[in-house]
Amino acid sequence: MTMMLLANKALANDFDYHSAFKCNGQEKFTWYCEEEKKKPVKKAPAPKPSPVKTAKKPVEEPTPLTEEQKDLAEFERIKKTLKEKRKIAYVNPTNKNMKDYISYQNFVTKKAAVFTDKWKRVIWQDPTLDYSQKFPVAKIAKTTNLEQRDKAKMAAFQKLKQEGYGIFFFYRSGCEYCKAMASPMQYFQSFSKMDVLPITIDGVKDEELFPGSIVDHGQAHKLHVTQTPSIFLVNPKTRKIVPIAYGWVSVNDLEKRIFVLTNTKPGENY
Repeated sequence: MTMMLLANKALANDFDYHSAFKCNGQEKFTWYCEEEKKKPVKKAPAPKPSPVKTAKKPVEEPTPLTEEQKDLAEFERIKKTLKEKRKIAYVNPTNKNMKDYISYQNFVTKKAAVFTDKWKRVIWQDPTLDYSQKFPVAKIAKTTNLEQRDKAKMAAFQKLKQEGYGIFFFYRSGCEYCKAMASPMQYFQSFSKMDVLPITIDGVKDEELFPGSIVDHGQAHKLHVTQTPSIFLVNPKTRKIVPIAYGWVSVNDLEKRIFVLTNTKPGENY
């Protein structure tokens, strides 16, 4: 018996597994001991990354407005306020809304009156800004100004004639506006002393109204004449051509156009 126990003990020691002979304290018999459940190893939490510190941008102070910007902003505010008060009074014309709008309208009118008064004062003290100094509206001053301009026009026409300029006047038979231009063209010729050459584009001459007429030989095509009467200022020497008028014009208008187009710069005469 003893030998059997020793043999069993030796056998148990030779095999590396848990058997009933090594189960300590187990009440229920089993050939293999229940292995102790291994407790899960808790991993240490990963260290949190330290927050990256970002440099704070300095707060930029707003650029102060210039006086011009302040004035423009005030103008827009006044215009907007007036518009809003008018809309409110229109939609809901209570006594209060009407009074608010009228009161603000009077405020705006007052500012306009101050502007007009200041305008006059500045012009009176600086004659270079006074438009009426160049183009007066008073009767006596206006008459004097017109006389000066007539002298300037006469001198300009004499200069144009000396340089070789003349007038091409295109007409056609049956054109009533062309016939109506006969008297103005004769008066202009006598006033300006410039030569006027009547050209008929349909081959029918009217020597009674336009003495010295010639038949068109390509001049109308070259100058793109599509309607009559048509008037051109022409210099045969330099071949310079200036369109003056298409259709009927008065003598004063004809003189003015030639003078303005040949002796003034844009805006200078107005």
